[in-house]
Amino acid sequence: MFKSIYIEITNKCNLHCPFCSKYKREKDTLSSKEFEQILKKINNYTDYIHLHVLGEPLLHAELDEILSLASKYNKKVNITTNGTLLSNKLDIIQKHNKTIRQINISIHDIIHIYKNFSTIDNTVNEIINNSSIIVSYRLWNLGSNNSSSNFITYLSQKYHIDYDNCKTAKEILQKVENIISDLDELEQEELDQVEMSIAERDYYQNTNK
Repeated sequence: MFKSIYIEITNKCNLHCPFCSKYKREKDTLSSKEFEQILKKINNYTDYIHLHVLGEPLLHAELDEILSLASKYNKKVNITTNGTLLSNKLDIIQKHNKTIRQINISIHDIIHIYKNFSTIDNTVNEIINNSSIIVSYRLWNLGSNNSSSNFITYLSQKYHIDYDNCKTAKEILQKVENIISDLDELEQEELDQVEMSIAERDYYQNTNK
């Protein structure tokens, strides 16, 4: 058994983030029929699937059917998204809240995200208040621009984290642990990613002095 299997349902995206690898593949999308064929092949190998490699999965026109098929084959789904389409897809997300395990919101293109963050944040509140879906903000470019600082300040105030006075990644993780009611739901891989993100932040601060 594999811990999880990644399935790229589309390589199309509505953003053009500079960090994203440039590739020459044609833009394409899996049909729901093709998705089901993949599910049949992997059915005995994992209970968890990630709708993520490249592309924005919430762009998929058959997202509702994709999630219905995942439920049919008893798969728990993790979605990685840039968050800009969450409000448009909220009805589908709520409909499949027993199938979706986690939504990871990537904040790579942080300037664009920050301009739209109130909408994203309101939608996230709707999701976490009405389901057991885990929502994870993934911050990889901390300290790289003014908007990221504003964004961190916002999150720090919302979750009552004294970010500026935290000296190490372990201190940050401890504060995060204190506000998460069910830490066992977080995979060690996710905690490692948080620690790596904080390490990047410290690196940028030290090198920019």
